Amino acid sequence: TATSGTLTPVLFIFAIYFLHTVAELALSPVGLSAMARLTLPHMLSLMMGTWFLSTAAGNFIAGLISASTGGTEGAASAADVVSVYEKIGWIGVGVGVAVLIVSPFIKRLMHLDLLKEDALEGAKEAGEPASAGVHPTTTRS
Repeated sequence: TATSGTLTPVLFIFAIYFLHTVAELALSPVGLSAMARLTLPHMLSLMMGTWFLSTAAGNFIAGLISASTGGTEGAASAADVVSVYEKIGWIGVGVGVAVLIVSPFIKRLMHLDLLKEDALEGAKEAGEPASAGVHPTTTRS
């Protein structure tokens, strides 16, 4: 850190970047798929834009957190940094509890029972004599 004169090991920085990348690769396809499946067709592009706007909002909030820990003015004391992250932690716990309370109501509004499973083209014919790549009049010996 800047105040103590010790350096952060490069392995730690690589590990953090790796974890962030894996988390993004796990979250983004699932979230985008949920946006596509749960929205009305004429509002699909608006919902995709909202998904990416939430990413921008998260980056903006991360900048505000950095500024509140003294990232722009110079080195802040350890107590100030711990105080900021303690507040953020309690806010995160509160938001998590609120989401757990509201999630059954939101799940009911999503109408998941009306979603059809996407079947692969030709799935019913697979394994039949008329399946893809097999001519129905010829037999193999």
